[in-house]
Amino acid sequence: APLESRIAIGWLGDRLFLDASQGLGAGDAFTFYSDEITGSAGDRSRWTRQDADINLPGLGGGDVLVNLRAQGWPQDAAGNGQPTVEITANGVPITTFTPPSEWTSHEFRIPASANTRDTLTLHVHSSGTFTGGDPRPKGIRIDALELRGAAPAYFVRPALLPLVWLIVCGGLSMLALLALTRRPNVSFVLTTLLISVAAIALALA
Repeated sequence: APLESRIAIGWLGDRLFLDASQGLGAGDAFTFYSDEITGSAGDRSRWTRQDADINLPGLGGGDVLVNLRAQGWPQDAAGNGQPTVEITANGVPITTFTPPSEWTSHEFRIPASANTRDTLTLHVHSSGTFTGGDPRPKGIRIDALELRGAAPAYFVRPALLPLVWLIVCGGLSMLALLALTRRPNVSFVLTTLLISVAAIALALA
């Protein structure tokens, strides 16, 4: 199915796609800071460091349209201007933008030539950081990442690694059921149902 997904940065589940740490050592590079409440509406977000990675597994091939909702530095900390943000996808330069101090959506396209691995890694680089009253060097604040397959998308290559694992798990399930029931036909039917349920659950997710 064509890709369509939204990742709420700062909410439960975003750690499946990014690493977060409060540390300031070399091992904490490319991670986000802890989630924070944004404003009075109860929304949540995360600050990047000067560099931060978002890992998106299982997208398959094809062009991907991305909508990144981000915010630059607060008005009183911006001084002479906001940082310039560069986005790369699997090492391929994609876009450059300058975020304002208010929340803004930034749309860009990732070409199929950059989306050839099972995991698509988006790298966010800020030209500078600020601290203010908070000693942490911060790049930009992100609260959402929306992804969808670029039309037309009649067929999208499935990600190979999850497909291989599905086949392996199906084979192991068949052997386990065969050992339990001693009936090959029943084991085959139950394994088919198990794989179907797993595939439907993945598609819904």
